[in-house]
Amino acid sequence: MGPNRLRIRAVFLCLAALTALITLIAAARAQAPSAEDSPFWSASSASSSASTEIPGQHYIRDVSPDEVHAQSFRLIRFDLWIPDDVPSLSGIYVFTDTAPWTMWPRYVNNKLVPSAPLPQRMRDAARAADYWKKFAVDHRMGILNITFDGTSWWKAENGTGAALLFALDDMARFARRSEVGRVPLVLTGWFGYSFVQWRPERTAAFIFRGYDTGTQPLVPPSEAIRKIPALFLECPSKAELNGTPGDPDKGNRAIWQAGRSQGAPWGFVPESATTGITALMQKFLDAVLPARLGLSQEGGLGSEAAPWVADLGTGTVRPTGQENDLECAWLPNEETAKAWLTAVPPPTPATSATSATSAATP
Repeated sequence: MGPNRLRIRAVFLCLAALTALITLIAAARAQAPSAEDSPFWSASSASSSASTEIPGQHYIRDVSPDEVHAQSFRLIRFDLWIPDDVPSLSGIYVFTDTAPWTMWPRYVNNKLVPSAPLPQRMRDAARAADYWKKFAVDHRMGILNITFDGTSWWKAENGTGAALLFALDDMARFARRSEVGRVPLVLTGWFGYSFVQWRPERTAAFIFRGYDTGTQPLVPPSEAIRKIPALFLECPSKAELNGTPGDPDKGNRAIWQAGRSQGAPWGFVPESATTGITALMQKFLDAVLPARLGLSQEGGLGSEAAPWVADLGTGTVRPTGQENDLECAWLPNEETAKAWLTAVPPPTPATSATSATSAATP
C-alpha cells in the first residue's frame, strides 16, 4: 500500500471518529436538557456578599400562558429553592412577587408608609431570605418565589394557579424530586388566598396580607378553607391607595371575621403592629405545620398545647374557653400568643373602640 493510500485512509478514519463523537454529544444533549434547550434551568446556590448562603439548588421555570391555556398573564417566573440537607421535601413555602415580608408595603393607621430606598430593601430581602431558608430547612421545606407579569395574576382560577401546578410538576421531573409535584403548600398574599379557594386540598397553611379590589363582593370562605390554619396581616382597602379613607369592611379583616365567626383557626394581626411580625409568623407556622406536613403523629392543627386567643379590642391574650372566643384572633399555643403581644402594641382608647365596633360587625 502506497503512502498516498495510507494518508487517504487516515483521513477517512479521522472523519469517522469525529462523526461518532458528534453523534454522542448530540445524544447526550437530547437526554439532559441544557439552559438553551429547556424552558427552565438549574444552578447551585451562589454565595452572596449580602447574605450567608445556605447550600441548596435553584430551579427556575418560566411559564407562558399558551402552556396552560390562559390569558390572564404574560409570563410567570417560578424560582424554587431546595436545601441540600433535605433529602425529601415535606412542603413548599410560596412567596408571591418575590417579596418576603420585609419588602411588602406597610400600613400604619390606614396610611401607606413609603418603602425604604432600593439598596436597603435589597439588604432587607437578603436577610429575610436567610431567615426563611433556615425555617425551611427546619421544616424540611423548599421555598418558591413567584414573579407575575400580567393584569389578573392574583386570580388563581384564571390560569395562574394552573401555571403554578404545571411548573411544580415540570420541576419535579427536571430535578428528579417527585415529591415537588404533590407536597402541600404554604401560601402568601392575595394570590395565596385565591389559590386556597381554588385548591384547598393542596394547602397546609396560609399567610394573608393584601387589600381587596373593591369591585367584587365578599365570598364567604368555604368549609374546606375554614379548616386550614391561617394568619391574617391586616391591610386596608384599595381605596386607601387612591388617597380616600380606608374601609375596614373592604379589607382582609372582613374575610377573617367571616371565617373566624364559624370557628376557623385563623389568627389576625392589626395594622398597628410594627415589629416582631416575622417572628410571630414563624411561631404560628412552627406550631401548625408539623401535623399539616405529616411530620408529627398529632392530628388536627398540629399544636399539642391548648390554643389561645387574642382580644383585638383590649390587646390581651388568654387561653380559649370563653363565650367571645370566636370574636378573637385564634393562636395555636401560648408561645405564639406571647409573640403576638410583642408584635402588637397596646391599643389606644380610640383604637379599642374602633376594633370593638369592627369585631361586632357581622
